[in-house]
Amino acid sequence: MQKTALSVQSLACHGKCSLSEALPLISSLGISLSVLPTVLLSTHTGGFGEPQKLETTYFSMNAIEHFKKENLCFDGIYTGYFGDLEQIVNFTNEIDAIKAEKSLVLVDPVLGDNGKLFSGITNDFAKEMLNLCKKADIITPNLTETFLLCGEKYDEDANTDKIISLAVKLYNITKAKVIITGIERGKKIGALIFDSENCYEVYSKKISQNFHGTGDIFASLVFGLILKGVPIKKAVKKASAFIGKAIKKTINDNIPERNGLNFEKLLKRGL
Repeated sequence: MQKTALSVQSLACHGKCSLSEALPLISSLGISLSVLPTVLLSTHTGGFGEPQKLETTYFSMNAIEHFKKENLCFDGIYTGYFGDLEQIVNFTNEIDAIKAEKSLVLVDPVLGDNGKLFSGITNDFAKEMLNLCKKADIITPNLTETFLLCGEKYDEDANTDKIISLAVKLYNITKAKVIITGIERGKKIGALIFDSENCYEVYSKKISQNFHGTGDIFASLVFGLILKGVPIKKAVKKASAFIGKAIKKTINDNIPERNGLNFEKLLKRGL
């Protein structure tokens, strides 16, 4: 039987990120993906100036009520950016009502990067994101978000032992498997995985360009692959390898960084 999933995050009308990446990537794995936009943007926020924004808090709350009325339950739920505090509180309260019995929940706790919170993200918002993480089976914070969720001061030079201790701490808080992304080690970049028992590191060659939406591609693929039954470490390796290929193709095709990765044709080759 075909797996079903719901992705809850922002939708940019132009520029690849969030739902515009989740839809083709997760669908290419044979998963029937439904979406719930948390905010509509004219463009993504990485290089196109200040976007026009339409909040969807009222709509999303009523959409969930409609899902419940129709007894819609999803085998997997994957969340990213939320538009406001009320929205994340409501979804945290309602997520159990739209989960299938053995569902997979992945939360990408979008809060900040490079030691700083994103615009509009408050400490109260971060606390509610932590509550949502407690509903998850897997969480994919970057290093900034990991420190924040653990209640510790950001250290961009944190060594591996420190990052492992943060992963274990975050697991003990949330009981979710932890994938910490964007860890840089010299000329390499990768992720650290704590699966409740063991710790793994997955690294690949770092590319100098900073393409928007790579984190969304990573979370989408990891979610979809694990929902299909791929082990967590293998899913992370496959997602990382795909991003590496997409970066090379984007550079070779002279695609502007702000447009995101040119990944569509790679989907024909499979994962």
